[in-house]
Amino acid sequence: MIILKIGETRLLTGLRAFIVLFFCYKQNYIEKDFSNEIKARRALSKATLPITRDEIFALLKCISLSEDKYRLRDKTLFSIYAYTGLRKMEVISLKISNYDKISKIFQLISAKGILKRMQTIPDVLINILNQYIDAISFTSESLFLFPGSDKTSHISARQVSNIFNKWKKIARIRNNLTIHSFRAGFATELYKYSNDPLLVSTALGHSSFNTTIRYISEDLIKLNSAINKVFNS
Repeated sequence: MIILKIGETRLLTGLRAFIVLFFCYKQNYIEKDFSNEIKARRALSKATLPITRDEIFALLKCISLSEDKYRLRDKTLFSIYAYTGLRKMEVISLKISNYDKISKIFQLISAKGILKRMQTIPDVLINILNQYIDAISFTSESLFLFPGSDKTSHISARQVSNIFNKWKKIARIRNNLTIHSFRAGFATELYKYSNDPLLVSTALGHSSFNTTIRYISEDLIKLNSAINKVFNS
Protein backbone atom coordinates (compact mmCIF):
# COMPACT_ATOMS: atom_id res chain seq x y z
CA MET A 1 0.00 0.00 0.00
CA ILE A 2 1.31 3.49 -0.93
CA ILE A 3 0.64 6.32 1.53
CA LEU A 4 0.67 9.82 0.06
CA LYS A 5 1.23 13.06 1.94
CA ILE A 6 -1.34 15.86 1.60
CA GLY A 7 0.84 17.85 -0.80
CA GLU A 8 1.46 14.79 -2.97
CA THR A 9 -2.28 14.02 -3.06
CA ARG A 10 -3.08 17.55 -4.27
CA LEU A 11 -0.40 17.30 -6.91
CA LEU A 12 -1.82 14.03 -8.23
CA THR A 13 -5.35 15.46 -8.23
CA GLY A 14 -4.23 18.43 -10.32
CA LEU A 15 -2.25 16.20 -12.66
CA ARG A 16 -5.22 13.89 -13.12
CA ALA A 17 -7.48 16.83 -14.02
CA PHE A 18 -4.90 18.08 -16.52
CA ILE A 19 -4.65 14.67 -18.23
CA VAL A 20 -8.44 14.20 -18.42
CA LEU A 21 -9.03 17.65 -19.94
CA PHE A 22 -6.19 17.27 -22.42
CA PHE A 23 -7.46 13.82 -23.45
CA CYS A 24 -11.01 15.09 -23.97
CA TYR A 25 -9.70 17.92 -26.16
CA LYS A 26 -7.60 15.57 -28.28
CA GLN A 27 -10.58 13.24 -28.75
CA ASN A 28 -12.75 16.20 -29.81
CA TYR A 29 -15.10 15.71 -26.87
CA ILE A 30 -14.64 19.38 -26.00
CA GLU A 31 -13.81 22.33 -28.26
CA LYS A 32 -11.33 24.09 -26.01
CA ASP A 33 -8.16 22.81 -24.35
CA PHE A 34 -9.03 23.70 -20.75
CA SER A 35 -5.77 22.21 -19.54
CA ASN A 36 -4.16 25.52 -20.53
CA GLU A 37 -6.46 27.28 -18.07
CA ILE A 38 -5.01 25.18 -15.26
CA LYS A 39 -1.49 26.37 -16.10
CA ALA A 40 -2.61 30.00 -16.43
CA ARG A 41 -4.36 29.94 -13.07
CA ARG A 42 -1.22 28.57 -11.44
CA ALA A 43 0.97 31.26 -13.01
CA LEU A 44 -1.29 34.04 -11.72
CA SER A 45 -1.03 33.03 -8.06
CA LYS A 46 -1.29 35.96 -5.67
CA ALA A 47 1.96 37.38 -4.33
CA THR A 48 2.62 37.34 -0.58
CA LEU A 49 1.75 40.55 1.23
CA PRO A 50 4.95 41.98 2.79
CA ILE A 51 4.92 43.16 6.39
CA THR A 52 6.13 46.75 6.86
CA ARG A 53 8.83 48.01 9.24
CA ASP A 54 6.19 49.90 11.24
CA GLU A 55 4.16 46.72 11.65
CA ILE A 56 7.23 44.79 12.78
CA PHE A 57 8.00 47.49 15.34
CA ALA A 58 4.39 47.51 16.58
CA LEU A 59 4.36 43.71 16.86
CA LEU A 60 7.64 43.42 18.76
CA LYS A 61 6.81 46.33 21.05
CA CYS A 62 3.44 44.81 21.86
CA ILE A 63 5.04 41.48 22.76
CA SER A 64 7.79 43.14 24.84
CA LEU A 65 5.33 45.17 26.92
CA SER A 66 3.01 42.24 27.59
CA GLU A 67 2.92 40.01 30.66
CA ASP A 68 2.70 36.86 28.53
CA LYS A 69 4.97 34.13 29.93
CA TYR A 70 6.18 33.31 26.42
CA ARG A 71 6.85 36.91 25.42
CA LEU A 72 10.64 36.49 25.22
CA ARG A 73 10.31 33.39 23.05
CA ASP A 74 7.74 35.00 20.75
CA LYS A 75 9.72 38.22 20.41
CA THR A 76 12.83 36.24 19.46
CA LEU A 77 10.90 34.00 17.07
CA PHE A 78 9.34 36.84 15.10
CA SER A 79 12.53 38.92 15.23
CA ILE A 80 14.38 36.12 13.45
CA TYR A 81 11.71 36.01 10.76
CA ALA A 82 11.77 39.79 10.39
CA TYR A 83 15.55 40.37 10.38
CA THR A 84 16.79 37.32 8.44
CA GLY A 85 14.05 36.52 5.91
CA LEU A 86 14.37 32.82 6.69
CA ARG A 87 11.59 30.42 5.73
CA LYS A 88 9.09 29.24 8.33
CA MET A 89 10.57 25.77 8.74
CA GLU A 90 14.15 27.04 8.64
CA VAL A 91 13.51 29.10 11.77
CA ILE A 92 11.50 26.42 13.54
CA SER A 93 14.24 23.85 12.89
CA LEU A 94 17.06 26.00 14.30
CA LYS A 95 19.13 24.48 17.09
CA ILE A 96 21.42 26.22 19.56
CA SER A 97 24.36 24.69 17.71
CA ASN A 98 23.29 26.47 14.50
CA TYR A 99 23.93 29.85 16.11
CA ASP A 100 27.49 31.13 15.76
CA LYS A 101 27.60 33.99 18.23
CA ILE A 102 31.12 35.12 17.32
CA SER A 103 30.67 35.14 13.54
CA LYS A 104 27.06 36.39 13.85
CA ILE A 105 25.60 33.80 11.51
CA PHE A 106 23.07 30.99 11.45
CA GLN A 107 24.40 27.77 9.94
CA LEU A 108 21.46 26.23 8.10
CA ILE A 109 21.79 22.46 8.04
CA SER A 110 19.86 20.10 5.74
CA ALA A 111 17.96 17.05 6.96
CA LYS A 112 21.00 14.97 6.00
CA GLY A 113 23.27 17.02 8.25
CA ILE A 114 24.90 18.91 5.38
CA LEU A 115 25.53 22.68 5.55
CA LYS A 116 23.15 24.34 3.10
CA ARG A 117 24.14 27.94 3.61
CA MET A 118 24.95 30.57 6.21
CA GLN A 119 22.69 33.48 7.09
CA THR A 120 24.01 36.76 8.48
CA ILE A 121 22.47 37.97 11.74
CA PRO A 122 22.20 41.77 12.20
CA ASP A 123 23.25 43.32 15.51
CA VAL A 124 19.67 44.18 16.50
CA LEU A 125 18.83 40.48 16.39
CA ILE A 126 22.04 39.41 18.16
CA ASN A 127 20.98 41.30 21.28
CA ILE A 128 17.51 39.72 21.28
CA LEU A 129 18.93 36.24 20.68
CA ASN A 130 21.49 36.47 23.46
CA GLN A 131 18.92 37.73 25.94
CA TYR A 132 16.58 34.85 25.06
CA ILE A 133 19.27 32.16 25.23
CA ASP A 134 20.62 33.48 28.56
CA ALA A 135 17.11 33.55 30.04
CA ILE A 136 16.19 30.04 28.90
CA SER A 137 19.50 28.52 30.02
CA PHE A 138 19.71 25.76 27.43
CA THR A 139 21.68 22.78 28.74
CA SER A 140 22.65 21.24 25.41
CA GLU A 141 23.61 22.64 22.01
CA SER A 142 21.65 19.83 20.37
CA LEU A 143 18.38 21.31 21.64
CA PHE A 144 16.05 23.25 19.38
CA LEU A 145 16.02 27.01 19.77
CA PHE A 146 12.22 26.89 19.96
CA PRO A 147 11.32 23.56 21.59
CA GLY A 148 7.81 22.14 21.61
CA SER A 149 6.04 20.52 24.55
CA ASP A 150 8.34 17.58 23.96
CA LYS A 151 11.80 19.08 24.50
CA THR A 152 13.30 16.71 21.91
CA SER A 153 11.24 18.29 19.11
CA HIS A 154 10.67 21.82 17.88
CA ILE A 155 7.52 23.93 17.96
CA SER A 156 5.17 23.07 15.09
CA ALA A 157 4.42 25.22 12.05
CA ARG A 158 0.75 25.36 13.05
CA GLN A 159 1.67 26.58 16.53
CA VAL A 160 3.79 29.37 15.05
CA SER A 161 0.92 30.49 12.81
CA ASN A 162 -1.51 30.42 15.73
CA ILE A 163 0.87 32.44 17.90
CA PHE A 164 1.28 35.01 15.13
CA ASN A 165 -2.51 35.26 14.68
CA LYS A 166 -2.85 35.97 18.39
CA TRP A 167 -0.27 38.76 18.42
CA LYS A 168 -1.58 40.30 15.20
CA LYS A 169 -4.89 41.01 16.87
CA ILE A 170 -3.31 42.39 20.02
CA ALA A 171 -0.84 44.59 18.09
CA ARG A 172 -3.60 45.66 15.66
CA ILE A 173 -1.63 45.05 12.52
CA ARG A 174 -3.15 43.76 9.27
CA ASN A 175 -5.01 40.51 9.77
CA ASN A 176 -4.15 39.14 6.30
CA LEU A 177 -0.42 39.00 7.06
CA THR A 178 1.15 35.53 7.32
CA ILE A 179 4.46 34.17 8.54
CA HIS A 180 5.67 34.33 4.94
CA SER A 181 4.96 38.08 5.02
CA PHE A 182 8.13 38.47 7.10
CA ARG A 183 10.18 36.97 4.26
CA ALA A 184 8.45 39.17 1.69
CA GLY A 185 8.96 42.23 3.89
CA PHE A 186 12.63 41.41 4.39
CA ALA A 187 13.13 41.10 0.62
CA THR A 188 11.23 44.33 -0.06
CA GLU A 189 13.24 46.38 2.44
CA LEU A 190 16.57 44.91 1.33
CA TYR A 191 15.83 45.63 -2.32
CA LYS A 192 14.66 49.19 -1.58
CA TYR A 193 17.94 49.84 0.24
CA SER A 194 20.36 48.05 -2.08
CA ASN A 195 18.56 48.11 -5.44
CA ASP A 196 20.47 44.87 -6.05
CA PRO A 197 18.26 41.90 -6.99
CA LEU A 198 21.17 39.45 -6.90
CA LEU A 199 21.96 40.48 -3.33
CA VAL A 200 18.34 39.86 -2.37
CA SER A 201 18.40 36.48 -4.10
CA THR A 202 21.49 35.47 -2.14
CA ALA A 203 20.01 36.67 1.15
CA LEU A 204 16.84 34.64 0.56
CA GLY A 205 18.81 31.52 -0.36
CA HIS A 206 17.13 31.12 -3.73
CA SER A 207 18.62 28.61 -6.14
CA SER A 208 16.96 30.40 -9.05
CA PHE A 209 16.80 34.15 -9.62
CA ASN A 210 13.32 33.69 -11.15
CA THR A 211 12.03 32.89 -7.68
CA THR A 212 13.38 36.17 -6.31
CA ILE A 213 11.54 38.15 -8.98
CA ARG A 214 8.24 37.34 -7.26
CA TYR A 215 9.40 39.31 -4.22
CA ILE A 216 10.92 42.37 -5.87
CA SER A 217 9.27 42.79 -9.29
CA GLU A 218 6.29 44.66 -7.80
CA ASP A 219 7.54 47.51 -5.65
CA LEU A 220 4.11 48.85 -4.74
CA ILE A 221 5.44 52.03 -3.17
CA LYS A 222 7.36 53.05 -6.29
CA LEU A 223 4.49 51.95 -8.52
CA ASN A 224 1.96 54.04 -6.62
CA SER A 225 4.29 57.04 -6.65
CA ALA A 226 4.88 56.73 -10.40
CA ILE A 227 1.16 56.46 -11.18
CA ASN A 228 0.39 59.53 -9.06
CA LYS A 229 3.07 61.54 -10.83
CA VAL A 230 1.74 60.56 -14.26
CA PHE A 231 -1.95 61.19 -13.68
CA ASN A 232 -1.83 64.02 -11.14
CA SER A 233 0.63 66.24 -13.01
